Amino acid sequence: GELLSRCRLLERVAAEVSRLAFLANKGKDLAFVRSLEPRIASHRAALRDRITAALAAALAPPSPAPPSPASAATDSPAGGDTAAGSSTPNPQPPQPPAPSATRLAAALHALHAAADLGESGAAEGAVRRVLVAPLVERVLAEHKAAGGHQGSFSSALAPVLSSLLSAIRSPPLAPLLDKCLAPGSPLRGLDLLAGALLEEVQGALAAGMPGVFSPGVPPAFHANYLALRAWLGQLEGLCATRGQVERLRGSAAYSALMRRWNTSVYFSLLYQEIAGELEDALSSDKLELLPPQPSSSSSSTTPLSSGGGATQQLMMIPTPQPPQLAATAALLRCLRRAVSPEVVLPPLADRFLRLVLQLARRYGT
Repeated sequence: GELLSRCRLLERVAAEVSRLAFLANKGKDLAFVRSLEPRIASHRAALRDRITAALAAALAPPSPAPPSPASAATDSPAGGDTAAGSSTPNPQPPQPPAPSATRLAAALHALHAAADLGESGAAEGAVRRVLVAPLVERVLAEHKAAGGHQGSFSSALAPVLSSLLSAIRSPPLAPLLDKCLAPGSPLRGLDLLAGALLEEVQGALAAGMPGVFSPGVPPAFHANYLALRAWLGQLEGLCATRGQVERLRGSAAYSALMRRWNTSVYFSLLYQEIAGELEDALSSDKLELLPPQPSSSSSSTTPLSSGGGATQQLMMIPTPQPPQLAATAALLRCLRRAVSPEVVLPPLADRFLRLVLQLARRYGT
């Protein structure tokens, strides 16, 4: 109750300070207003700190009450053997408790106060520090414990992002996101998706899972990149307006996360592999024939029905003949790989198209 009252009071004070700041800006050319600017800035900073502290207190999980002596005596084992037998070797990390309705209301009042004061960065930092950072740390710890050694863990980004999305859509973070992302919300000035969530996620992934950004293993890099793009698409699905989506894509955290993916090195590695395979096949001065392949059917045509009823006819479509030269077979393999969905990334589509044309031109020369 006391925390809720304090947050309500801070919201009212922040609204009045916002009005006073508007009036001070209107009279900024007056000498006495300029003389008050240091005091205004000092009191504004003090109010911002109080709002941030109240928001952190409202978002923090309540401390568990100490057990009573009677319950402690009842729950304590009778002997050492019983305690050893009842101990769990791998305890699961505790889940963060959902805030009560009173604490959630206090947090929303504090967020309103920060929005009225124009201090969205401080509020986003408090949400990131109190809610998002422990959530991301818990998810990464669970997947590290389940993933074994670092090599296999560094290439499995999809399950981590799936767990993060489930945690985001659960209390205590989900109610705050819903309030901020609602159309016409007075909290629309806060950007919790980018300023609190995405900023923490991209830093935690870089520190805890640096291998997912490495293009040294192209298949793993391809899978991790597509998993992240799908996850970002799900975050965009939480937005209610186009402006929110554009703000998310234009945020510094979004840009920093995408810059961690060195797609140029990824393409260079695949370019060397694909073009090198064709170059090796064309390096010989003589034409090499493919060894005879067992054919499944002796017919060189495939029947295709057309029409219907009694007038149904059969058209014979010639079946493409397999390549006779080893160089032609190598070209087909390289072309299939250069356009394969398991290789091409959306931002590199133009480069892979250029590679296809270069392969065809090299074969023709």
